[in-house]
Amino acid sequence: MKAISYGRQSIDRKDIESIVEVLRSDFLTQGPMVEKFEQSVARFCGAKYAVAVNSGTAALHAAMFAIGLKPGDEVITTPLSFAATANCILYFGATPVLADVEYETGLLDPVEVEKKITKKTKAIITVDYSGHPSYYQELKAIAKRHHLILVSDAAHSFGAQYQGESIGAQADITTFSFHPVKIITTGEGGMVVTNNRTFYERAFLFRTHGITKDPNKFIFKEHQQKPWYYEMQELGFNYRLTDFQCALGISQLARVHKFIDKRRSIAAFYTKAFNGDRRFKVFREQPDCQSSWHFYPLRIVGSKLNKIDLFHFLRKNGIYPQVHYIPIHLQPYYRKRFGYKHESFPKAEQFYQEEISLPIFYDLTKIQMEKVVRTLSRFFLNKPSKNEIQVRRVRAPDREAILGLRNDDSVRVNFRNIEKVSLSKHISWFKQQMSSGEMRKRFLVAVESGQVIGYIRYDLIVKDQSFHVSIAVQRKYRHQGVGSKLLKASLPLIVRKGKPIIAEVKKSNIPSAQFFTEHGFVPYKQIADYLSLIYQ
Repeated sequence: MKAISYGRQSIDRKDIESIVEVLRSDFLTQGPMVEKFEQSVARFCGAKYAVAVNSGTAALHAAMFAIGLKPGDEVITTPLSFAATANCILYFGATPVLADVEYETGLLDPVEVEKKITKKTKAIITVDYSGHPSYYQELKAIAKRHHLILVSDAAHSFGAQYQGESIGAQADITTFSFHPVKIITTGEGGMVVTNNRTFYERAFLFRTHGITKDPNKFIFKEHQQKPWYYEMQELGFNYRLTDFQCALGISQLARVHKFIDKRRSIAAFYTKAFNGDRRFKVFREQPDCQSSWHFYPLRIVGSKLNKIDLFHFLRKNGIYPQVHYIPIHLQPYYRKRFGYKHESFPKAEQFYQEEISLPIFYDLTKIQMEKVVRTLSRFFLNKPSKNEIQVRRVRAPDREAILGLRNDDSVRVNFRNIEKVSLSKHISWFKQQMSSGEMRKRFLVAVESGQVIGYIRYDLIVKDQSFHVSIAVQRKYRHQGVGSKLLKASLPLIVRKGKPIIAEVKKSNIPSAQFFTEHGFVPYKQIADYLSLIYQ
């Protein structure tokens, strides 16, 4: 199977055709597609003005210029973001002041923001972490109360919605990124959107070296009649976006709702898979918010996590996740310059320690999503767990209740007076049953706090001298490796008996077939709608 990265672009035939059309035209840059893309994005976001630039970082840089940031100013922002969010403040000799995040969401905490406001504070930069809208209502109130400018770093949240409106007009000025892993892409690219005419004109000037060719804006009016004349009025940069990149952006924008719908369906799949599992903390949307799900931030909270081991394990299995983000204050530059230390922002640090970004992009398939869930769960098979494998002979009344697990997820069987058995004792018991020849119908059960949460059953088929295996786990405990634990513990013992083990699964049940394949079973034969896999 192809390697699964945490994010990637989706390019179709129309995207390619739109680029080729521009390549065959008269303008590769500074042509009509730039303004067309700007107008399309502004209209989509519900903003009056838009300025296209060549990266999300350039958009942040232009936004800081647009608001008139200068040395001595302070800007409050989050530590849980990419470095560019804070770096853009430093470019103007101003000071980034970090405020901690809200632990549940990773979003900039308005309460922490207000604590950091001083007479030098000029603006607040909030980040729509993972594509989820910030606490705009609270932040706008704070900004208004203290006469501050609210800036939205919406690099993650193009197409997200806050209180029924697309992200783009909630703050005084907003920036987007069109990197390949973002919601739509122009290869590299970004955009500044605003309803403020002055901010727009300043960002527009900054985008092209600080130069204007508009005679109406010339400082030296005597040159207005010279058709070749231009003026550099500010110290700007070459942050222009090409026409063929803008053509790609326009083409991608036509599919943005499909992109977001798919991302939302993937997020729902992950949430369903990991919800209720105490090892994991799923990300939940806040009221009146719809995330665009730039990435899916799963947090691992139920056990001590070695991210190095986890990443090696996932990459070995063809999955390339990411972590968002190493907090800005832990970067060497910021620690040296501002004296930040560990625990300076404890909630951001805890979030970072727990977080892993799962793959999410438009072309991710159902099979790949299932592999991500299954592989991540397998990592914890050899990790400490509160689940203990306990063994007992199952009498007829108990057997009927246990088998109910297969069809009724609400079934919980409480074995009173059950002895907690260590793995070594379990193996000894299992060997005894095997050698006695009584292993015709026996169960191993996984028990947590006296409650049976799953079982593995072996039936000795006398006719062909093979064991048929079946496994069932309660829905709440699935994707935690319970079935794998039972299978791994019992396989060596069955194999020593010298008889093959056969598992039958429906052909349509791809995850089950893959589960047995990963544990050494191979396809054996097909009967009607069923596939037989054999372990010898």
